[in-house]
Amino acid sequence: MKNELKNAILISVTVIAIIVVVYLVTAVFLTGEIGNKKTNEENNEKTTSQSEISYDGKIIAGRIFNQKQDTYLVMVYSEENASESLKNAISSYSKDVKLYKVNTDEAINKSIVSETDNPTPMNNAEVRVSKNALITITSKKVTSYINNEDEIINALK
Repeated sequence: MKNELKNAILISVTVIAIIVVVYLVTAVFLTGEIGNKKTNEENNEKTTSQSEISYDGKIIAGRIFNQKQDTYLVMVYSEENASESLKNAISSYSKDVKLYKVNTDEAINKSIVSETDNPTPMNNAEVRVSKNALITITSKKVTSYINNEDEIINALK
């Protein structure tokens, strides 16, 4: 009887030790939960800023009218077919008005590509662009629509 109790305790301790080792290996190497030098506050701040700021200012076409700012710009263009001068103007844009980018090369944004432009869309479903367009939105309404590349570059300077 004494031997059986001793074996049961030994098996229980071994199982618990294996579970702890597996947890530690997972937490340290796979998830970075343990040993990560950043505090939870820093991690939460990074997550918040990434969720508020879209990836490199990129948004999907279905979110053009859904941004937080009262006034902002939306550059709708094909990254693959954009001229170098347009790419440079977009990447060097540094005005106070936030610039969002919609890449029409992505499948999710193909629905807004059309033969003709709609310079006065009232909502996301009405946005139509034939090539490039710089759209200014104020209070959820289009206040400016530029589809000439030279004019877009000048507006972004």
